Amino acid sequence: MLRTAREGTNRESRTRRRLVLEYLRDAEETVTISDLAEHIAAIENDTTVQQLNAQQRKRVYIGLYQSHLPKMDDANVVSFNQSRGLVELKPAAEDLYAYLD
Repeated sequence: MLRTAREGTNRESRTRRRLVLEYLRDAEETVTISDLAEHIAAIENDTTVQQLNAQQRKRVYIGLYQSHLPKMDDANVVSFNQSRGLVELKPAAEDLYAYLD
């Protein structure tokens, strides 16, 4: 049972990071973590950004802020400015696009 839960968490993490890369690639500019979190929350909850509730937004925002974006920044894939809440792609992300499509 523990293994299954861990596998599910790993799968969710990969999916969320893939969604980050896709959103940033499509945006072609620096974005706010709030906009990014709303976009991902809408996809994960199969709804629109307008129909999200605060808990849905917050759950994704916290995961991005505390885990995903710092790890992606450490891997030199994104630039994450925590104090300003801004995220942008770094050139190294280009190498990962082949895995997204």
